[in-house]
Amino acid sequence: MKELYAREGPAGADRGHLTQLMEATYYLQRKAINASPAPSVVELRSGWPYLFTQKELYNHFKLLTDISILEKMDETVEDRGKMIVQFFWQKPTNEEVTQILSRFDVTGSTILGPCVVLLLMAHFKEKSDALILQVEKVVCIKVTPT
Repeated sequence: MKELYAREGPAGADRGHLTQLMEATYYLQRKAINASPAPSVVELRSGWPYLFTQKELYNHFKLLTDISILEKMDETVEDRGKMIVQFFWQKPTNEEVTQILSRFDVTGSTILGPCVVLLLMAHFKEKSDALILQVEKVVCIKVTPT
């Protein structure tokens, strides 16, 4: 896997057989992670470079805990996010929270996760540009030659 990473870099993680290799070597990965003395992140990354790609990190977590982290995060944001938004609707804590709520669409067209993060940052008076890049939606038009 080190050779594949040296040749293809992180893009090699998209190969189907890599996930099978990572699952087959799961025991060795855990042995390396739990070694005593504990290895540094640099050492782990050198030995298991694909373990630090998003896809394989999620797969490793799933094998370790039998929990899909992406599904769990989505569920948690959905459940807790609604409670957080409801709390700030009832008791807005400052003007910035009120401004964010005014942009929030209660019909569901607003994505809940980013709204919750912005509300919490506003409540704790954190600058949103320190964490999130806000972008405008861009419409792409396919141009066909005539």
